[in-house]
Amino acid sequence: MTLTQMLAEFRIRLPLCTSTRVSDAILTRWLNEAQGIMCRKTGCLATKSYCATVSGQAEYDIPTDLLMITPDGGVQYYDTSATDYHKLQAVTMDWLDQHVGDWRNADAGTPTSYYRRGSVIGVYPKPNTTGDKIYIYYWEDADDMSADGDEPFNDEERLRPYHDLLLIYALYKGQETSDELKSAQYYRELFELKVNQMSGEVVEDFDNQEPIYPYYKR
Repeated sequence: MTLTQMLAEFRIRLPLCTSTRVSDAILTRWLNEAQGIMCRKTGCLATKSYCATVSGQAEYDIPTDLLMITPDGGVQYYDTSATDYHKLQAVTMDWLDQHVGDWRNADAGTPTSYYRRGSVIGVYPKPNTTGDKIYIYYWEDADDMSADGDEPFNDEERLRPYHDLLLIYALYKGQETSDELKSAQYYRELFELKVNQMSGEVVEDFDNQEPIYPYYKR
């Protein structure tokens, strides 16, 4: 369903929630909240991104839509000269302080581990080559819907069966706004149940595909 279709369907299902009580802008915000919750809880948008290394540079910006680095894919270093990938060990800066010592000033080399710091990812040791690649495999957040023809989950066709869950969440918020608390609780619990079911189905979908993350958009 497109955003316009979802707005119309909500008015049909909950006619008392007129546009004067709940504007299209508020309803759109609820729908975007719902897809955000679903992305965080299910990992339904699995993707990857990469950054090119700069010799002597340890830290690189991570994608702005990154929700969580996946445990299976993780962060991988691609050595262009050897055409070889190897997975980097996830560590923290505290761990490096305790186990490596003056790691910030260590000689450059081939990275073996990575850490997160705010909106950047750091690798240790810092690379000694320019032009290698650091691949990040992660759960992606969906873009907010705003245009009439926008569809949830960045227009991913395989996720269209789950569009109705966004409406269930909006119905929960609409009933809550109308002080229909019993109905609001019903839709909230239904949404949570359906999201849990979706999570299992998405995992099963990934497990039945090769490779593990078949839905990269980049």
